[in-house]
Amino acid sequence: MKVIQRSIYLVLLWLMAIMGPSNLCAQEDPYIDSLKKAVATLPDDSTKVNLLWDISNYYFNRDNASGIQYGQQSLALAQQLSWLKGVGWAYFILGENYCFKSDLPMALDQHFKALKVFEELGNNELRAKGKVLDAIGRTYLRMNKFDKSLEYHLASLKLLIAVQDSMLIATSYGNIANIYIIQDQPIQAIAYYNKSLKIFETMKDTKGISNTLLNIGNIYLTRKIYDSALIYSYKSLALFEATSMKESISINKGNIGQCYLEMYLQKPENKQYLSQAITYLKQSVDVSKEIGQLDNVYEFGKMLTDAYVQTKDYKNAFATFALFNSARDSLFNAENRVKVTAIETQRDLLLRERDMQIETLKAKNKKNERLIFVTGIALLLVVIGIVAYRLVKVLRTSKRLAKEKKKAMAHIEHQSTVLTEIAYTQSHDIRGPISTILGLLELYNYEQSTDQLNNELVSGIAEVTARLDKIVTEIVNKENKLMEEGKETLNTDETEE
Repeated sequence: MKVIQRSIYLVLLWLMAIMGPSNLCAQEDPYIDSLKKAVATLPDDSTKVNLLWDISNYYFNRDNASGIQYGQQSLALAQQLSWLKGVGWAYFILGENYCFKSDLPMALDQHFKALKVFEELGNNELRAKGKVLDAIGRTYLRMNKFDKSLEYHLASLKLLIAVQDSMLIATSYGNIANIYIIQDQPIQAIAYYNKSLKIFETMKDTKGISNTLLNIGNIYLTRKIYDSALIYSYKSLALFEATSMKESISINKGNIGQCYLEMYLQKPENKQYLSQAITYLKQSVDVSKEIGQLDNVYEFGKMLTDAYVQTKDYKNAFATFALFNSARDSLFNAENRVKVTAIETQRDLLLRERDMQIETLKAKNKKNERLIFVTGIALLLVVIGIVAYRLVKVLRTSKRLAKEKKKAMAHIEHQSTVLTEIAYTQSHDIRGPISTILGLLELYNYEQSTDQLNNELVSGIAEVTARLDKIVTEIVNKENKLMEEGKETLNTDETEE
């Protein structure tokens, strides 16, 4: 696993150096002063946001404090200008600064904020979103959360393929391969490294090619397939030596020395393997000591000591033992500091996750309170509507009843008048003709029906009876009219209802 950790560490440093946006690239050393001077003279606009970003990107793997300072200035100005794209990239570079500082919880916080911004900007920022997803994947890899890391790297790869960014696609393949190495899935790892290698070769990217060859060689070394391991390691070493990358040269030579040492231990009769092992391991230790790479001094120094013992060169064995033992002591103290930092980082992460859960719960409760308030208002409006409807209906009913009462009273008064007239007619107009008829009947000669007076009496009775019939007819007509008026009043009330 040590072999794998060496290559992954090297690749992570290289990736973090190239993962900035191409339109906001960091300047080289000679230009940093000119960038600062330019920022001081620029108005508060998007160009100034970009330059502040450039300075932050320059410092992120040199001086974290300065990198974070300029990243925060870039963020503040972008927010002031309401420039979402600038806000997203500012969060991204702050995340990279915190990641290189090993404040991994803060790095994730900034990267997730950047992701949210680029998601709001939609399909126009797919490439930016892919880069942020890659950064989140790299951060989770450093936190040893490999499943999470793989999830975000695969999501990043999907977007980068969509926008056809060859460089980022190649590095994404490499990141995924690194995770498969850690998960002890060499076949999948080699498959993704080969995809990455093919793209780097097309682009003629020497660093990309050499790092990928180194990683493939390491896989074969851990699987003890030494012929393939040496082929890839020699190819990688040649490219690294052409670019004078000493740390990479140190790792590569150490891997080759390790390969020869293990081959010798399997076939002790082949002394050439042991000689080659000593040559490459010594060169690796010398270069590592020169650049202060204690990890390699310790690891390859221990192997070199074993190799000297095999040749019974105890003098060099003892000298190398003292060297790698000193490196081990230094590393032990450094590792203890790293462990303490890791514990603190894990604690910070747990606290941040708890705070995020609390904030989520608060937001959910606030949403529920708003929903309850809106629902209460809606119910209140419904109740008010029902009460208002019933009130209007009662008022209309009262108004209708009052109108009906008024009509009924008018009809009763009219009826009373008509009935009074009828009573008067019955007591006066009818009584007179009846009295007349009764008087004439008393004069009628029943004994002599042929009496001439009887004819006159019958004629008078007929005349009075006709007058009486007329009076009765008038009374009946008045009664009928009164009944019709009553019906009309009822019909009118029903229609208004």
